[in-house]
Amino acid sequence: MTKSPSNLSQLKDFLSYLATVKGDLSNITAPPLAQVYTAPDSEQDLGNGESGDVKKPLNAFLGELFLGTFAGSDGSMTRLICEQVSHPPVTACCLYNKVHGISSSSYIAQETTFNPVAGVRNSVHAEISNIRDGGRILFEISGQWNGKLTITDTTNDNEFEGFYVDDVPLMELRTKQVDEQNPWESRRAWCRVVEGIAAGDMHAVRNEKNMIENAQRDMRAAEEQVDLEWPRLFFMNDDNSQEFALLAKAISDEEARSLNIERTAGVWKFVGVSPAEALLCDGNYHASLEPTGQI
Repeated sequence: MTKSPSNLSQLKDFLSYLATVKGDLSNITAPPLAQVYTAPDSEQDLGNGESGDVKKPLNAFLGELFLGTFAGSDGSMTRLICEQVSHPPVTACCLYNKVHGISSSSYIAQETTFNPVAGVRNSVHAEISNIRDGGRILFEISGQWNGKLTITDTTNDNEFEGFYVDDVPLMELRTKQVDEQNPWESRRAWCRVVEGIAAGDMHAVRNEKNMIENAQRDMRAAEEQVDLEWPRLFFMNDDNSQEFALLAKAISDEEARSLNIERTAGVWKFVGVSPAEALLCDGNYHASLEPTGQI
């Protein structure tokens, strides 16, 4: 395709525009100067169909779940549990392996920011310290999370052999077939929206998306009327986390020692393996209520 000077200029302007954007990237729609992206009328665009804009066709909702498992080469299973614990989106997740007795959990609020690129992309720097020894740093990890990571023993400045991410074999994430999933699981909840996108049917996309979003608004309004909070399944709010308070003592950055609970709507802690397994075994989340409000 021949690139006209006009199109190249518009593309440059659009990239300059992106560099100034802060906030949720999925809220961005094409600015007037970006006609270069909408010019080819032979291709259908979610934001330019006859039915008008369809912003964020897959918009995470409170209570949405994503569940899956990884099969290990030793026959053990690692389970993944993700739950939307707040909206605007805050995602809590946990990985655990019962055979090896290990687990890891975290939560994150969506906050996409575009700034001019500086330094090395995808850089990582972490420290492991001993809080019983005044926070003395024992190891440092640095590099790129999608490339090479170097581990250094800071007690003697010895550098371990580099860890290369590409050397780790990928494990397939297994999920249930869509028709076997609970209505609160992501792929089941959004399957008709995805079908509409695949078929280029923006009317169907809009209708199915609106059905879920309107039902969610009605649920929040009903909860407010009776002074109830939406029940989370696999995570609980722990604003006064003693565990974090203990670990935070080892953080040298004073600002990082405090939890900004306003940004994440709380401190989200995994309920534990046994309660989670019981919920998964039952498989009946939120009784018979569905994300669309149907009972």
